[in-house]
Amino acid sequence: MPARGLSQAQNQPTTINIGLLLPDSSNTQLISFAELAVVQANRSGGYQNQEFKLVVRSAEGLWGTGSKESVALVYEDEVRAMVGALDGRNAHLAEQVAAKSHLSYIEANASDPTLSQAFVPWFMRVVPNDDQQAEAMAELIGKNGGGKSGILSTETYDARYAIHSLTKALARKTGNAPVIIDVDALGKQEQKIIEKIQSSQLDHLIVPFDAPFLRDLLVSLGTLMPSLKTYGTLHFTMGAECRKIPWKLYEGMYVISADPVRIGNEYLFVNAREGFAYDGVDLVIQAIKQVGTDREKIKDYLLGINYDGKTGAISFDELGNRNRPAVVAKIVHGKRLPIPN
Repeated sequence: MPARGLSQAQNQPTTINIGLLLPDSSNTQLISFAELAVVQANRSGGYQNQEFKLVVRSAEGLWGTGSKESVALVYEDEVRAMVGALDGRNAHLAEQVAAKSHLSYIEANASDPTLSQAFVPWFMRVVPNDDQQAEAMAELIGKNGGGKSGILSTETYDARYAIHSLTKALARKTGNAPVIIDVDALGKQEQKIIEKIQSSQLDHLIVPFDAPFLRDLLVSLGTLMPSLKTYGTLHFTMGAECRKIPWKLYEGMYVISADPVRIGNEYLFVNAREGFAYDGVDLVIQAIKQVGTDREKIKDYLLGINYDGKTGAISFDELGNRNRPAVVAKIVHGKRLPIPN
């Protein structure tokens, strides 16, 4: 009998598996977008008479599930590379598995800078990391007149790393440490949050996370403090896109986004969460088409790639970070307009 997953005729794998690791199983739109890259590749012939297949696993459940599911992708599903759309903690677990198995791992969500500081050559990231986003925010705040800055803070792993990066960048750029304004995950006592922001006499306020309560809070701030300039990191933008919040509610706000496509005088922004996942999967497909399914060759090709993706041009530095500044847009008349670097 042929080995499991091998064809009778050629005794070779019937599919080329690519892993997609998600925080939970509810991300159906993201899965569909990632699968689109596979469908398009198979329509154009796959690779050497083999079709690509997306194998999806979820990290939801008890702490450590991300590691268990990463191991399953490598040794049960025999994927040729993994794409993750994870939070920072689970991304670290997946990165450890990738390092031990010598499997390319492309992260499409987590922006924690320490992921690349581990110096794992198998790790790459298609989203701008927290340091890159903070640098863009600090630069823009300087251009917007400087002054006193504040950061909304919530006790989550990813928010803590984003705040650390923002604090360093703002102190270096403006000479002043930002005011940290703590809020709980549900945004209770909105009036007290607003009073804290008002009493701090801020010129700029950065939101480095996503939460449902932010919509009402920011709308209220826009009415009560029209001169306050507000900024959202990529995770804020992803949340607004997923909830389909009209951008006109955030008029004048600055947000980090995926790179838009210009059509005439209009800019088309792909939903960042789905767009980055598509690019991660398609990067793996392009690598396999060029160098085959050998893990080492895939990694080497990806590290040297120049790729024009749904979220813009992608290449990687020596640590696996995306080789370009974060894209910032301003909400003008209910639409996002890119801010030149």
